Amino acid sequence: MKSDTLLRIKFPSVEPACPLDWRAVMTYGVCLWHSPKTISAVAALTGFHRSRDLPALVSTLEKYNLVDSDTLRAKLPKPENGWFKYWDKTEDRFPLAYRWIGVRSRACPLTPYQNLIYWTMVSLGKQLPNYNLEGLATIMGVDTDGMSGAMQQLKAKGCLGEERFTLIPPGKLCDWWRLNPTSDLARYW
Repeated sequence: MKSDTLLRIKFPSVEPACPLDWRAVMTYGVCLWHSPKTISAVAALTGFHRSRDLPALVSTLEKYNLVDSDTLRAKLPKPENGWFKYWDKTEDRFPLAYRWIGVRSRACPLTPYQNLIYWTMVSLGKQLPNYNLEGLATIMGVDTDGMSGAMQQLKAKGCLGEERFTLIPPGKLCDWWRLNPTSDLARYW
């Protein structure tokens, strides 16, 4: 399965100094790159509850001057904050580094957190065996205890093989993620 057949969101890469948790970073990425008009649209892309989770996440982003809570329009972060990683730092442009995360379908047994971990591991590709648990947790901006539990859950749900960090490819689990409505496969499913 080609990667453009899945509906994906961009998850910004963060530095250790970033005060945001992974949920706020994911919400910020959706607001920045996907321009949602409503909280329901953010909920559909992130998997977070629209009335229980998202108001607090948007409020946190507004507190750090990253999102306007009325319009959900994202603002580019100040590079001097040192919160986000960049592909290239030039004087007039600061493109944020990101990785793709598949948008979960209703059939997906993964939580948003487990989905983030799975897709981060997918994005590492052949570099994945070079990482240990602490290294993976650091690049995702999560704690190692939560990471360890999520890895056990990923293994139990069939996303990881028996060997250390052996991934089952997304194509074999394709009904777990929403199809991109513009892909050719979307009309057949």
